[in-house]
Amino acid sequence: MITADQLTLTDDFRDGFVDALKFVTKDDTRIVAESASREAGNVTVFRKGWFTPCKLCEEDPSKPPTWRIRAGKITHKRDQAKIVYNDAAFEFFGVPVLWTPWFQTADPTVKRKSGFLIPSYSHSDELGNSVQIPYYFALSDHYDFTFAPMWTEKAGTLLLGDWRQRTSNGGYRVELAGVFDNDTDITSPAFGDDFRGSINTQGRFAIDPYYSFGWDILAETDDTFRRYYNLDSRLKTDRVSQVYLEGLHDRNYFSTRFYNTESLLAPDEEFSEATVYPIIDYDYIVDTPIVGGELSFNSNVMVFSSEDGTDSNRFIMEANWRRQLIDGIGQVFTPFGRLRGDVYSVDEPSVLELSGSEDLVTANPEDGAIWRGNAVGGMEYRYPFITTTGTVTHTLEPIGQIIARPDSLGDQQEIPNEDALSLVFDDTILFDIDKFSGYDRIETGTRANVGVRYTAQLISGAYARAVFGQSYQLAGQNEFDTDFYRTSGLATDTSDYVSGATCRRPRTSPSPRSNASTRTPSMSSVPISGLGFATVRCKRASTMRTCPAKLRAERRLVS
Repeated sequence: MITADQLTLTDDFRDGFVDALKFVTKDDTRIVAESASREAGNVTVFRKGWFTPCKLCEEDPSKPPTWRIRAGKITHKRDQAKIVYNDAAFEFFGVPVLWTPWFQTADPTVKRKSGFLIPSYSHSDELGNSVQIPYYFALSDHYDFTFAPMWTEKAGTLLLGDWRQRTSNGGYRVELAGVFDNDTDITSPAFGDDFRGSINTQGRFAIDPYYSFGWDILAETDDTFRRYYNLDSRLKTDRVSQVYLEGLHDRNYFSTRFYNTESLLAPDEEFSEATVYPIIDYDYIVDTPIVGGELSFNSNVMVFSSEDGTDSNRFIMEANWRRQLIDGIGQVFTPFGRLRGDVYSVDEPSVLELSGSEDLVTANPEDGAIWRGNAVGGMEYRYPFITTTGTVTHTLEPIGQIIARPDSLGDQQEIPNEDALSLVFDDTILFDIDKFSGYDRIETGTRANVGVRYTAQLISGAYARAVFGQSYQLAGQNEFDTDFYRTSGLATDTSDYVSGATCRRPRTSPSPRSNASTRTPSMSSVPISGLGFATVRCKRASTMRTCPAKLRAERRLVS
């Protein structure tokens, strides 16, 4: 849309002159100028104007936008798809912060263009002063490359390249980093090394509408390289690489994943270096009601190998049934049941008698097969009270749950704990049948979970939810009453109180939801050339929620 006080055009509308121009594109990019002229049919010159991609304030359109470029002369060369600024100043909220005599950028119609990206500067004790100047290569509409060398004062020049490509059924990226740095400082991780580097690659491809495969792999010459050059967070405790195949079709879910883990902690414990090849999950939901309820089957197979020689394999089969019943006054009764059988094969478990790992397995258990079974039955009760005020629906639900299980399954410490080491007791798992994060540990005894849940549902689809409750061990052995889970909040017969709040915008919004939980005791870029500056325009995936060795590294970090 173009508005002006006066407009003069030639007979063929090819050239013209405009006073007090306001030019707004369909994506709300704006150019405002005292005057403008069009020359040669495709060159527009704006004088004493400004450019911004920001929307103006609806309440006060005269208020300066978040940022804009004000220039004595702005030249838009349409055939070259670029904008040239002369005597330009960058303004934030109407305040000039940077002046330049000349620079140019692509016009708003350009989504990708080769050129320099925004340089960066940093300083650290290890690297000294560092400057990185990326250059972006727009090679095609479906692949590109970014070369981003980083000069450091104390540790050489790091060469960094990032290749990205999209295909008809997926995409992948490969990041290469390397430096020739024969450091003479004996305290440096680079001491005596001529070359240090890494390769980091991710990819995902669809086999058909239901199944896909992918990978996330990182390899480096030494485990300090990426953290030393700030390519990864210095708080990172391990490296986890994986290759996977997964699919979801109708009522079937299948996933197989190969993991390799390496610890980044010092000193390191041998059992943190491990390979999982593979872990397989298959889940199926029966398509017809069984005794009026839903019947589902879950299975898990894992082959786990550790560099310390302690290997464990397992096969788990689980059947779940539940049915929801609602009476005439709105009370909701949900009976449920679970049957599960496990087979473990453990080789040389006594090797796990390392510092800090005694709780994983009892002293000198027998090698060979370990069988374990469990039966669960229970009932959940809810009584929702609903009212509406204006456009908000309020729901208040008292919730009670009773779960009955065998009092004990023997000494579960005979089974190495590879995937149940991560436990955060909060409102999200308060009403879980089994609160352990993985398969290697099973709750036993009779437990009751009680609480209240409040939900405010807006007509737009947005909602807010709050939960408060507590858990009670009524009978049997409490599997959380061990040294490792002592601070989990579940180690006593009466758990800690838990509460949580969740807010979510309407589903049409891409913004992620936010959560707060508490527990109380008891790909495209547009570079700018000229100055070298730039703008840069279900089902659970796996029943092993976190890779085993990764969980053990987290445990050591906390302890």
